[in-house]
Amino acid sequence: MTVLLAKSNLLRRAPWRLETLIVEDGDGLHVVKRGPSSADPAGRPPRLGTLAERHAVLAAAAGDAFALPRILHAGERELRIEHVAGQTSLARLERRLCERRFAAAQGEIDDVLALLDQLPGVLADPHDDEGFAAAFDPDGRAGRAGVERCLMPGLYDFGLGNLVSPRDGGRRVLVDWEWTFPWPVPVAFVRFAVVRNAAEYLQPIIRALTGDALPGLIFFDDVVIPEGWALAAGLDPAGVRRLLAFETAFQDWIHVMHRPLELYEVHTEPRRVTRRQDENATLLSERLRSQLSGEGRTAARLRAQLAARDVELVNARRILADLDGVRYAARHLRELLRRRLPRRR
Repeated sequence: MTVLLAKSNLLRRAPWRLETLIVEDGDGLHVVKRGPSSADPAGRPPRLGTLAERHAVLAAAAGDAFALPRILHAGERELRIEHVAGQTSLARLERRLCERRFAAAQGEIDDVLALLDQLPGVLADPHDDEGFAAAFDPDGRAGRAGVERCLMPGLYDFGLGNLVSPRDGGRRVLVDWEWTFPWPVPVAFVRFAVVRNAAEYLQPIIRALTGDALPGLIFFDDVVIPEGWALAAGLDPAGVRRLLAFETAFQDWIHVMHRPLELYEVHTEPRRVTRRQDENATLLSERLRSQLSGEGRTAARLRAQLAARDVELVNARRILADLDGVRYAARHLRELLRRRLPRRR
């Protein structure tokens, strides 16, 4: 067996670290996923069973919307699946943008979002489930929006980079379904993640092409989201703030390092961008102001940590000084005893 590709997100906390391998043997290409056991750590909201069990539930729920790769072997900590040759929806979207086929790019976004409407859902307040609240809104910063349409099972991994259009045709294949939960996940949140993640990944291309033919909207920081994508996902400023709170809480749950919500500058009204000159002339200063504000908070936190370490250092030096005094006293006492005790003959 030859390993052609191995990847693992080392910034994840250990219980969530998954290794993905593309291997080749006598039967061709396969994908191997390795990770912790199915049992999540105590105190952590559980995912929906093992990867194989999540696969079975999603395959049944997806119906004709999309497929999942065939499982070749399932173990407790390893899953071997078929390799799907094809192109991800994200790669298709990038190519259409580079070719300035903006209507076709919009069609790719629309097609993927339409798949969500084919998945089973429920009308529920997701905060009523303790698992959802613990993973996505543990401190209540997002706030309740009441009853809304949610995916059930709760599929979060529905990104354009995880959907592959097979080379030989047929339905799209979801090649990563790790984050599937036994509680409802709002459809609005998944739609936001699809559009936001694609826009941030393709940001250099989008910023270069923004114009009358591809107008953009800025909801937070200076990230330009094509207007058609934002409208298709139903984004609005109040909703974006709430959904960003979900996203940052989730990233804090699974990653050692992440960007906290405080570092995002969420605008009260989206800014429409139709000219590169306008964008380039004004957005850099906005980004710098946001970074300056965030770095000020970071500096204050580091100063507090430094002060605490200084106190620890002073205490450590005091202990060492006391130990030196004890050693000196012990040596002095031994010398006195040696002088006073009679020598053996």
